[in-house]
Amino acid sequence: QNLNPFVERCGASQSQVNFKSWEASKALNCALLRDAYGLVTWDLPRNQLCPPVSNRSNYIHWVEDLLELSRPDGVDKIGVSVRGLDVGVGANCVFPLLGALINGWSFVGIDIVDTALKWATKNQRNNPKVANLIEIRDASIGQKSSREDDQQFSTLLGIKAEERFSFCMCNPPFFDSMNAAMLNPRTNFGGTPDEMCYPGGEEAFTRRLLDESLVMKDRVHWYTTMCGKKQTLIKILHLLEVAKVSTIRTTRFLQGRTTRWGVAWSFSSHPISQSPHIRSEDIHGTTSTPQVKPTWRTTFDLHAGKKSLRPAELIAELHTALAKTCTVVQKDSELLDAGKIRCTFLDAKQVSNGGDGFWVTVLHPAPGSTVVSAVCDDKSKTKSHVQERFALALELVRARLLHKARFS
Repeated sequence: QNLNPFVERCGASQSQVNFKSWEASKALNCALLRDAYGLVTWDLPRNQLCPPVSNRSNYIHWVEDLLELSRPDGVDKIGVSVRGLDVGVGANCVFPLLGALINGWSFVGIDIVDTALKWATKNQRNNPKVANLIEIRDASIGQKSSREDDQQFSTLLGIKAEERFSFCMCNPPFFDSMNAAMLNPRTNFGGTPDEMCYPGGEEAFTRRLLDESLVMKDRVHWYTTMCGKKQTLIKILHLLEVAKVSTIRTTRFLQGRTTRWGVAWSFSSHPISQSPHIRSEDIHGTTSTPQVKPTWRTTFDLHAGKKSLRPAELIAELHTALAKTCTVVQKDSELLDAGKIRCTFLDAKQVSNGGDGFWVTVLHPAPGSTVVSAVCDDKSKTKSHVQERFALALELVRARLLHKARFS
């Protein structure tokens, strides 16, 4: 009933919700939380961040997958033994509420803003079914007493001495300033400066989370965060690689027109499928589709590392990366010499029809510079899965070159 006033008819049999309205976004969230998850009540003060429930529940389900891979000794996949930490719980308290309702997880939600702490506590207490599974904590206590000899709290994570968590999750402040935040008129999920902004934006916040994880280590089994920008994901993956973090996992959250990415890492001594370096299967699914064009290209600086890279070495790395991403590379020495690589999909059903292949071309427009481009067999249209496969191969090449540069 609360949602009805915000549903607009846009045809004889179609309706839509006006997402430019904060009130409409809030009403839709209330309806979803009550209908799909059995929440008793949920409320927010005006203009506080009203996160899309489908995106947040997707994050919860990804954490389920991570716990299936690995979890602390004596901890089940569901139930109160799973202890989660929500960094920046906000007034909405949506991560703890969803985690407790869906899986019976226990949660600590931390924040430093009085309004967020007050309303998160209200949303917790107004849902008695899960209230005893959720603790709302003022993390500013740790920030006010962060002396070298005071280790009661982690300054960002708010972890008390001897506390351990199965995972932490975070939707970091996205913008550097509210001026930048106002540039997206298509939706209105609200958000105050405290929720939306951080000096240096999303990248600076996630880097701080990573820095603290290097100190806290296995006191949190899985460190996870959402990334709103693919560039942030790439930089965090690079920093994790440099820090020699043992296990890294990534994913993509895609609901409607909005894409977000997730990155997780663990210092545990026994996560399943340990990976000392970023692997192709870890990157798979995280690379967004580049701007839709029939061709795609990128440039490699052959002199960027300590040791210059020969063009033939780059072509060899491309062959390896394409093969590792389930792509069949045509064995033709003439094509290799000409800098052209013919590719088809190992897992494609239409390979026999000749319509699911693509060409990779390597050019050297200037000394020390190499341009790698790709084009579909059918130049009249773009196939997103071809585009994603090429982007995936390029990310793997960069990861392999980074690894070689570090140990050369």
